[in-house]
Amino acid sequence: AVRIIKGLWSESRTTFHGEFYQLDNALIVPTPVQRPHPPVMLGGSGKGILRIAAREADHVNIISDAGRAGTILMTEVAKVTEDAFKAKIDFVRTEASAAGRDPDAITFSSTIFMPMITETEAQGNEFAGGMGGAFGLTAEQVKHMPMALIGTPDECVAELKRRERAWGTKHYILSGFGGPALAERFAREIAPKV
Repeated sequence: AVRIIKGLWSESRTTFHGEFYQLDNALIVPTPVQRPHPPVMLGGSGKGILRIAAREADHVNIISDAGRAGTILMTEVAKVTEDAFKAKIDFVRTEASAAGRDPDAITFSSTIFMPMITETEAQGNEFAGGMGGAFGLTAEQVKHMPMALIGTPDECVAELKRRERAWGTKHYILSGFGGPALAERFAREIAPKV
């Protein structure tokens, strides 16, 4: 499907004969302004989708695997550590190289499901410690989980910059946790500094 979409975006006519799709001289109008095509983002956690993303995507959003579809299992959430996240990035980079792509051409992102902007460092440590108790992790491990961003605005900025250096992530998808007020505060006090 991704190959077909990219073909439709970048070629005047696209022909494709595969197991699931059959196109003969297909076209789309209007064509995208971006050349050769708009950036393709794929996201996921499993090796299958990450392997496809390594071959086809410009942007890969590594999503936390939190259990089977429709569930969030605390035992699975606890496995979404910094090391596990970095291993997924390494997997995508290795697969991209194996497919003949430059792994540095891929931009990485993560989804922050648990943003918590606090007034003091102590409040952030207390919140992270409480979360860590549920996961069997330390407060520091929780603060480095890709699905969490916890601390004062300055701590959050420092952590996002650290993630860019350590993981290569340059973009983040912020969940709706905390509602519009938290999103507005993030946009005002954190985003402009990273």
